[in-house]
Amino acid sequence: MNKITYDELSSNKIVEKAISARKPMTDKMYDTIKIKRNGMQINFEFPPKSARDQLIEQEVKDIISGELKEKSRKIYIS
Repeated sequence: MNKITYDELSSNKIVEKAISARKPMTDKMYDTIKIKRNGMQINFEFPPKSARDQLIEQEVKDIISGELKEKSRKIYIS
């Protein structure tokens, strides 16, 4: 077990740790999102979207867009 004391931190050492629940997906067909903040990097790997997923996503966008247009009309009119 690695124990880091305050003295070690003050000497500007860079400590990098990796935690993996399993091997990363190596298939290039997977979509990857990488987020890096405050020295921490998180990689999300997703299977590619199916045609059904893309259709559902577009329908949701259309619904939200329609609702926003309706709300903006109501605000503009009043």
